Amino acid sequence: MYAVMREEFYLVENGCATFEDVDRSVRNDMGYRIAVAGPFRYTDLTGIPAYAAVMRHLLPDLCRDTQVPKLMQEVVGFGARGVSNAKGFHCYTPAQAKRWEKRLLGFSCDIRALALRYAEK
Repeated sequence: MYAVMREEFYLVENGCATFEDVDRSVRNDMGYRIAVAGPFRYTDLTGIPAYAAVMRHLLPDLCRDTQVPKLMQEVVGFGARGVSNAKGFHCYTPAQAKRWEKRLLGFSCDIRALALRYAEK
């Protein structure tokens, strides 16, 4: 969590984002989904290659690292696409991959409805 916080502070301190931008980004991206799927499973569920592509451009701005993490390169090189081809950070049978897709969709709809009850005015 402190690594995430370090990056949040870096973004704000360097004028890349406001506190509101960071809060909204976390709430609308991983925020509530983390309760059903950790970051590696969430990456499996939403598409590994897209994350690698974003990392190539975004990571130098976040941590000055110009390389996609080695683990991400290896997983992409292995042909993993996440649940879309049942290959990812986690092992899936095709049936398990479909169950995880359905689980995330159902959870996302339920939690979004709950979050809207607490929307900022």
